[in-house]
Amino acid sequence: MTMMDSLASILRQSDHQEPEVVAKIKAYVAETFQATVSVSVKPSAIIISAPSAALINALRLHTPQLQDIIEKESDKRLILRIDA
Repeated sequence: MTMMDSLASILRQSDHQEPEVVAKIKAYVAETFQATVSVSVKPSAIIISAPSAALINALRLHTPQLQDIIEKESDKRLILRIDA
């Protein structure tokens, strides 16, 4: 077994579930805006990225709802980012 074989077997066996807060944010955006976003969880922040400035600006108007989702799960701050 080579090093790459062993890495591949580890990755196949690991459990790659996204955090619940990420799933809730993605579901909220999909339901409200019929759009997809990428969500990153950092030690002190949750970053929502989207390729559209219009979508990010619309999400800014929904900041209270997004913060409610986040505050139920963690104490991280929310960052909205345009991802080109």
